[in-house]
Amino acid sequence: MKDLFKILQFIILVPLLFSCNPKKDKVIETFKTEKEKSNAPNICEEYSSPLDIADKKDTLKILVEASDYGELGGHREYIYIQRNRDDKIIARFIKDTVPCNKRISGSIDDKARVIVLDTTKLLNLEEEKLMSVFLQRLLELYLKHEVHSNSGSTYKVNYTNKTLDFTYWNSGNCRDTYYGRVRKQIFGDILKIK
Repeated sequence: MKDLFKILQFIILVPLLFSCNPKKDKVIETFKTEKEKSNAPNICEEYSSPLDIADKKDTLKILVEASDYGELGGHREYIYIQRNRDDKIIARFIKDTVPCNKRISGSIDDKARVIVLDTTKLLNLEEEKLMSVFLQRLLELYLKHEVHSNSGSTYKVNYTNKTLDFTYWNSGNCRDTYYGRVRKQIFGDILKIK
């Protein structure tokens, strides 16, 4: 009887030891697949808008100050980006001017600035992409931390909640910020740029 029990144990246990466990193999295969995927760049369809940073509660502010008067500065152009109730991106464009006689002791009197244009535009997807590329380019140039001469355009980007806040001073012709493209392609009809 003892021998019979050992034989039965052997017959039952040996197949279990050498049998295939489909669940275990599936888990191992899934792990391998996930590991391979995590090592590869994630290429998937984009479900967000290019300016997802913009929301309904805060405003992304972009200030560009030209160097009309050299190192003293010049006119300013502002772009305020915000998401509206319909989840669309709104861009408000403001342009001012400074009369030549309003420069005081080596600076420009900000109280003398006169707004010459204040308009709002709903951005389409291509314009959102261009604005996003412009902001990425500014950040790229800012991170290079180059030293400049004493004249050029100033770019200030900040979010009202201060989660994004930087200033870039561009004094070189070879450092294209893409702002000219933004002005022409997004606001060109308003500014009458051809």
